Amino acid sequence: PARKYTIPIAKDENKGNVSTIFPDSKGKLWIGIINSGLKTFDPATGAFRTIDLGMPLDVNAFIEEPDGTMLVGTERSLFVVRDGMAVKNPTVNTKLKSPVISSMLRLPSGELWIATNDKGIGIFDADLQMKTHLDESAGIPANDVRNVFQDSDGRVWASTASGLVLFPNPAEPEKFTVYNGDDGLADN
Repeated sequence: PARKYTIPIAKDENKGNVSTIFPDSKGKLWIGIINSGLKTFDPATGAFRTIDLGMPLDVNAFIEEPDGTMLVGTERSLFVVRDGMAVKNPTVNTKLKSPVISSMLRLPSGELWIATNDKGIGIFDADLQMKTHLDESAGIPANDVRNVFQDSDGRVWASTASGLVLFPNPAEPEKFTVYNGDDGLADN
């Protein structure tokens, strides 16, 4: 049978407008709430927990690291959440050309691809050092990159405000194919 849960929201917070949700390896749900931040939910106990990000933020993306650490992409920066405590990641935030993170992808190689709403894609190595940056000047169709994911063949796809980008070999991110309205996608 279905159960109903009410997300506890402070009186001055958004009314539970969930922007993203992520199930971690321990069975908890990580919930990004527009203009309210981050909560976790434990289905076993029915308990919600607020993770303090220092201010109300839009949470847009999650990645769980092998050690259980969570990377949380927001409208203002990348946070690292360990043992319920969130801290900004100064290495990535300094080198990322935009703090507005829309999506993240951790490849098996350890590379971290971070899509932004206004400055393209930042690619970091396994140690979170900037490897490369791709934007309109590099040939992708728009700086507004909404999502990045890896398909079952190991290729990386990026959705942008003006089309799709296919990276057939993520080890060579400078080699990509753009698909847009000329290729049959609906024009924006």
